Amino acid sequence: MATEPRAGDDRLRRSLRPAGVLALTLAALSPAGSVYVTGAAVLHLAGTGAAIAMLGGGGVVMVSALLYAELGSAFPHAGGVYHGIGEVLGPRCRAAALVLGIVTAPALIAFVALGFAVYAREVVPSLPILPLAIAAIGVATVIGVLRLRTGMWVTGTLVTAEVAALLALIVLEWRGPARTLGTVLLHPVVAGPHGGLAPTGTIPLILGTIAAAYACSGSNLALNFAEEIEGDRRVVGRVVVWGSVLAIALVALPIVGVAVGTPDLAAMLSSPAPIAASVRTIAGPVAVQAFAAIVAIAILDHVAGATIAYSRFVFAAARSLGGADGPSALSRLGQRSGAPVTAALLLGGAAILLTMVGERGLLLLISGELITPALMVVAVLVGRRRGQTGKRSFRSPFYPALPWVGLAILAMFVATDLLDATARCSIALLVICAGIAAAAARPATRR
Repeated sequence: MATEPRAGDDRLRRSLRPAGVLALTLAALSPAGSVYVTGAAVLHLAGTGAAIAMLGGGGVVMVSALLYAELGSAFPHAGGVYHGIGEVLGPRCRAAALVLGIVTAPALIAFVALGFAVYAREVVPSLPILPLAIAAIGVATVIGVLRLRTGMWVTGTLVTAEVAALLALIVLEWRGPARTLGTVLLHPVVAGPHGGLAPTGTIPLILGTIAAAYACSGSNLALNFAEEIEGDRRVVGRVVVWGSVLAIALVALPIVGVAVGTPDLAAMLSSPAPIAASVRTIAGPVAVQAFAAIVAIAILDHVAGATIAYSRFVFAAARSLGGADGPSALSRLGQRSGAPVTAALLLGGAAILLTMVGERGLLLLISGELITPALMVVAVLVGRRRGQTGKRSFRSPFYPALPWVGLAILAMFVATDLLDATARCSIALLVICAGIAAAAARPATRR
């Protein structure tokens, strides 16, 4: 029988079943939020080519999930893959991944909280955005310091409502298609510059595919619960993979359904909120308000799930960086909850401060962090060759082709970033320099 963590201990206890970790992971990646926020961007970029983009983006995410599953299950750690990166590639690479995670974790929570505020205003327009975002982070932090089973019950309940809403959206869009799936795939169109529709070009399809990959990603957050999941190491990898499969299905089917089921494509694609426009056309304004409320709840669940997951990362980072005197305050577990309380409070406080940066600045920061995924892919290449991964843990297929495909995908993402605004490249460069500086300053970590 699983034991609870002891107060003041710096070791998490195995108390979660795979289904519980899967629910926490779905909460942390929020498929409903991805559909309405990132999915809208995919439709704007690629039009009905969103169907093609979702197929490509889903493929990208599955490649990433299989590689994360192999490295994360070989070295199960509450900090995700940074520990495995260090075991395979050395302490300098571990320190770089560690610092990059510390920088981007609160930034992601702050970004999602601002997204929650935007959707909450769709329900009550008079609500102010910044106080709403701060309140969302506060609620998420409270959930993050509860006993893990309590937090899992709260986020799991919200995820159930979220999935039910997505299933309703899928039925709504697919029950009376306005065009065939073949037409959507073979003849994609986008909103024209002067109204009407125009054929979707190659570059918008590529950009849409990248956005679709971001929409479906996030199942690797399951690795942050690797020390708490019951079962052998292979179970950890399977949860990551199944999390990706569910996320891809729950995100792709509604977005493709919008392309197939919306009667007036020109009006939908030119709308600032294309999915809401599609729902309004098919089901009326009341349905739009109902879905907006569900999406706001889903994004709040996203903030809570991400806080629970990343508090494990901060806890593990503090434990790794701790000295010989024993666990620091950040790497101690709460007396009653057995949760990393101080780590969650610090994470929440940092996220609140980062809301002042604004959505655009936060997006530039988190989208520029491609170093850790690159290190992860290289670690799988090297680790499999040395026999450090894929033995008694999850084993990804198609080695070594799959890691090389992963590196090619990352190269495409970097090229796209370089073609984007100078601000994005500058912020990404700052993040990279922070990782390099940390690696040079602290060449070794305790564990």
